Amino acid sequence: MAWKDPMWEALAKEMNLTECTAVYGPVFTVAERNDLTKSSTMVYLEEPNKLQLQGVLRTPFDSHNPFPAPVVVSRQIFKTKDRSCLHMEFDLTGSCLCYHTGDHVSIMPVNSGIEVDRFLRVFGLESKCDTVIDVKAIERTVRVAFPVPTTYDTIVRYRLEIGAPVSRQFIQQLSSYAPTSDTKAEMEKLGADKDYSHNQLTERQLNIPQALELVAKGAPWEKVPFSMLLESLLALKLRIYSISSSSLAMKDRLTITTKVETHPIASTNLFFKGVATNYLLALEQKQNNVSDQDPYAGTYTVHSPRKHYDGLRASLYIRPSTFRLPNSSTTPIIMVGPGTGVAPFRAFVQERAEQKKSGHAIGLTMLFFGCRNQKEDFIYEEEWASAGKKVYVQDKIRLFGAEISSLLTEDAHLYVCGDASMAKNVSGLLQHILSEQRAVSLAEAAAIIKQMRAANPYQEDAWS
Repeated sequence: MAWKDPMWEALAKEMNLTECTAVYGPVFTVAERNDLTKSSTMVYLEEPNKLQLQGVLRTPFDSHNPFPAPVVVSRQIFKTKDRSCLHMEFDLTGSCLCYHTGDHVSIMPVNSGIEVDRFLRVFGLESKCDTVIDVKAIERTVRVAFPVPTTYDTIVRYRLEIGAPVSRQFIQQLSSYAPTSDTKAEMEKLGADKDYSHNQLTERQLNIPQALELVAKGAPWEKVPFSMLLESLLALKLRIYSISSSSLAMKDRLTITTKVETHPIASTNLFFKGVATNYLLALEQKQNNVSDQDPYAGTYTVHSPRKHYDGLRASLYIRPSTFRLPNSSTTPIIMVGPGTGVAPFRAFVQERAEQKKSGHAIGLTMLFFGCRNQKEDFIYEEEWASAGKKVYVQDKIRLFGAEISSLLTEDAHLYVCGDASMAKNVSGLLQHILSEQRAVSLAEAAAIIKQMRAANPYQEDAWS
């Protein structure tokens, strides 16, 4: 976005415009309701709609009406305490939800208690956290993204991406509400100096309350209108996971496999924590009565505030995917999935095992899997051991170059799942393999890969 600053300078010069301070004009009204309390039956807490407010579950289940699925199995699958990787299993019975092997599931997370408390503290809302409010749009072109009436705590805990990275534009907006002159000067510097802002905020992955707490040295930002926060922060989004089970093997259940995201923030005593994966960790620890709980995960709200449902649940719905097995079970498949990128391939292997049990002929099924340390994070090792010949690899795909090239000429399907840089590297490696094995130029090999992508024998499920 480096073009933006000179563009505005050129436009101002051309149109003879002068810079002035923007005055905030709200698009929402926020009114506190003294006639209602948190326990009033018409006040929304975590419920996404009126039916669920009344304790009624009704199909269809989608992004506006996710199904609160019971957590039936949860366990750690890394063999080290330094890092966490979760296997989670959800029961779909009675939901009418069904999935195809290779589909995704969207799960609605909850913000952690630590970050909720920090947000409320930073903006001076601690004493009013359970106050009931109404939010209404002033303009017809906007709408309130959540049901009302509700409470400040509910909005912060269930509705807003309070853990999102700080934008320089929002820093500029907030500077006029700084609690001290020194804080205001620092905010203006962060808003004006792109490199300084990148080093202090973006690179450290600080969220809004963390950044404001550090900049103001703990002083509260009580003058910031709550309506501005509603307008500036994104709605809390569902997180998408590959389903790591086969619908043939598990018709009324699905599983996911995910690594718990956590790492320290430089020059602070803070940590960057993945909102959803740490929420899932909280569910796992609660279900298994873990005595030595992760202190961050332990602050999540894992039960429905109104206790409409028994047990631990996570709100979810199915997202169809094009990342599917070939129609014919005899078509060879090659899968590349390091780390948790192996999740959908666990489902593919389960599917083919079920097909084989039913008497279907099965094509060659080749999986390339990699991890840091075989003794610590070789996930689902016990399952792969029973799946037949096992090849443990990270960057040794080239050793099987001749076989891969040969299989691709037999219309094999190639699947890659994992982070985007890995997927790019695999694509580059395949280009060299095809060039060497088929005696064609790299450009010709790239054209072959492009054609495979277009026709679907080469599929990626990659994330950044």
